[in-house]
Amino acid sequence: RMFDLHQGKVRRTALVFARKRMELDIPPFKTSAAFDWKPAMLKRLGTVPDDELALELGLSYQFVAQKRLEFGIPSMRRSSLKWTDEIINKMGVISDAQIAKELGCTTGLVRLKRVELGIAPYQKP
Repeated sequence: RMFDLHQGKVRRTALVFARKRMELDIPPFKTSAAFDWKPAMLKRLGTVPDDELALELGLSYQFVAQKRLEFGIPSMRRSSLKWTDEIINKMGVISDAQIAKELGCTTGLVRLKRVELGIAPYQKP
């Protein structure tokens, strides 16, 4: 379960490094490891924000964005979702999927917010 929290911290750190690289005109790190894009993964490009899909697939958001741009797919913009105390208080008490359904957003977005807040995931009793 600590994996989610760890991933959230890694993601934030990666964003800091990415911004700094852009400031210094340093190109993004390119790995020589091949990634096998499955058709189901490709279908999700542009349907969820790049950073959410990247987190789910264990990739950098730049890698996901690059693939999406290769296909000419526009990015998915986040809505102006308000994280009320009522919603935040449900995190860890019910599943991310239940909260996402209630809010009309992706489970990944709820998970990112929960991890950002340091709230452990819901576990069935």
